[in-house]
Amino acid sequence: TPPLSFRYTSGNEQDGAYTAASEAADFLVLQQLLVDLFPNAASRPKIIGPDTHGWHGPPPDPESDSKLHFLRNFTALCKSLGVDLFAVTHHEYIEIPESSTTPPPASKLDLTGSIASAVNTSLAPSGFPIWAGEIGPHNGGSVPCDSSSERWANFADTFWYLDAMGSKSSNGYSA
Repeated sequence: TPPLSFRYTSGNEQDGAYTAASEAADFLVLQQLLVDLFPNAASRPKIIGPDTHGWHGPPPDPESDSKLHFLRNFTALCKSLGVDLFAVTHHEYIEIPESSTTPPPASKLDLTGSIASAVNTSLAPSGFPIWAGEIGPHNGGSVPCDSSSERWANFADTFWYLDAMGSKSSNGYSA
């Protein structure tokens, strides 16, 4: 069998650079490679993705949001191509002030549940489980995650994570 070759478009936040069709086609190639490399389906790695660029604020409008449109097209194409997508993922960062010593206000915490509801409503027909890919209380631009910063170990962020995971779960996310 000649080796498979393909243009690799799949990856972190590539929804702005490539189409849902090219991503789904590449996921199909990945699936074919995994079947070849791991003939035993029980030990074959699962395909999870596409980890689209995320939301930062108000819930997306299911009719006009480009990220939801991408995810709907991607999942429909994966289904039609027979891609065994284990879960569909996206990124999300709700902006919480750095170095907060108090929990974020409930209105800020509620955004992640509102986003989850909009995403689940849009993607539930695909039948693929929805997982939170990258999600967090703050987006880039802060100091790096190393010993010079305690940003990522801030006690108040724990409240955000607990609330976010519960909100995602109650809105149909499975992980």
